[in-house]
Amino acid sequence: MHFNNRKLDIRSRGEITDYLKILLKKDQIKDCQHLRIDEGDLHAFYTECTKQYASRISADNVHTDPSAGGAPSSYFWPKCPKDCPYYSKSEVFIHSLNSEVEEISNYKSTSDNFKKVEQFSASNAWTEIKKDFDITKYTFGKKIHFVKDIFKRKIIFRDIEHAYFFTQNGFNKPAVILAGGVIEELLRLYLEYQKIKPSDNTFNEYIKSCDRKSLFKKGISKLSDSLRDFRNIVHLEKEESTRYTISKATAKGAISSIFTISNDF
Repeated sequence: MHFNNRKLDIRSRGEITDYLKILLKKDQIKDCQHLRIDEGDLHAFYTECTKQYASRISADNVHTDPSAGGAPSSYFWPKCPKDCPYYSKSEVFIHSLNSEVEEISNYKSTSDNFKKVEQFSASNAWTEIKKDFDITKYTFGKKIHFVKDIFKRKIIFRDIEHAYFFTQNGFNKPAVILAGGVIEELLRLYLEYQKIKPSDNTFNEYIKSCDRKSLFKKGISKLSDSLRDFRNIVHLEKEESTRYTISKATAKGAISSIFTISNDF
């Protein structure tokens, strides 16, 4: 499929969606809720099976760049197996494909911080996260491959987006709480994936279990430990003086910890 004798624009969610509808008619893919479009490297949109069960077919109708300078070096379309054990029919295929198009609008307040933003979306959050932390949503999603539940993945992505929003607008304490919660859940799920049972279901025990099994580099273990201390500080009874005030640097460090730790998954 070409548009006006040109190749598909993979930076257009609409064109990717339209082509997937053609692949659906050709029976190359299924109208499955586990197929979705996510923004990835170089602001291109990619289709992935969240169950990682679909095979891939090299695309010849999109522009690629072997140097990966102006376009991805390669690009693929999904091919669903005929008898996929994970097939789950989508009620509205276009909507489930583009489930990450979520907007948090009407953030209005007399606060100067909220006046800066009237509309905040998941896509522009990850554009800014890429600038600050040099990681895309697509790349991070691949790193947390052990999180199979699609709803759980969406919650993790959402909480990172919200933590970043809070940090950028001066709400450092909720940013640290959200970032700490994301890391705690990722550690819990990773231990479960590794079939390791901690002695207790607490953030502290998750970190100790990872240390005992040498799942992470030493420096990253210390990073997790520091984040646990950050979360201890956010309790109201701990805020006894300005010495415990959470700075923007601390909040950004908490978010950065998510991506640093994910490198060892």
